[in-house]
Amino acid sequence: DNSVLEVFANSRFGVSTWVRPWYANSTEIRFFQNGDGEVTFRNIHVHDGLYDAYPARDR
Repeated sequence: DNSVLEVFANSRFGVSTWVRPWYANSTEIRFFQNGDGEVTFRNIHVHDGLYDAYPARDR
């Protein structure tokens, strides 16, 4: 249903969460970090329209 965000970092850390936009015009994705130090975001992959990414799975 396009509401899951998965983040993988350094080929060893992953986190996923449920995300729902509050407004119909919420169409941007922004990256930020909260803390000391620097962060580089690269190799960003966005997959749009994966409503039923695994149609053969048991439900």
